[in-house]
Amino acid sequence: MGGSSGSDALRDHRRAASEQKKDDVGQALLALSARGTAITISSVAREAGVSREFIHSHPHLHAAVQEAARKARDLWNRDQALATTASARAASADRLTLVSEIQRLRGRLKEQQRCIDELRAQRRRWLGAQFPDLGHVDPAVHAELRSANERLMSEKAGLTNTITDLRRTISALDYDLAAAREALTQELAERDRKRLTPVSLTDE
Repeated sequence: MGGSSGSDALRDHRRAASEQKKDDVGQALLALSARGTAITISSVAREAGVSREFIHSHPHLHAAVQEAARKARDLWNRDQALATTASARAASADRLTLVSEIQRLRGRLKEQQRCIDELRAQRRRWLGAQFPDLGHVDPAVHAELRSANERLMSEKAGLTNTITDLRRTISALDYDLAAAREALTQELAERDRKRLTPVSLTDE
């Protein structure tokens, strides 16, 4: 009787220890999932303080690890897709901002050029009106024309400098836009590569 009781007690102890290990595996899966840590047979066994063989020897535990790993992989892929979409939207917004700024500056450039052309036309009209008789030039009119010409030339020089600055700014923005497009292309290609070749999350 004593030997039988001892065997029963040992079996009960082993059964209780096994159940505790199973609970520990379940808790390990919850902990790894909460931390976002890669779920593998090894990582679960290490977290639970059990051997890999223990998990392999219990089909329902092995299946639970595989299911948790699949969910983690799906979540990782979803996060990557969301990150790629968010990055693409942000880059698209940046490109739209750059394009809008370039268009605005080009509009200013055209307006400044139109002002220069108008000043040139005014100068020609002024000179034509003030010199109907090329054989006689009034000194007072000549002095007034000289002053007007100097004013127009000063305005033209200022507009020309503005146009030069605008062109330089547009050139820099065009360069930034091209660099942003190249960086986005490389980032999306890298994200696609990682998404299409996910790291294995289970080790059999």
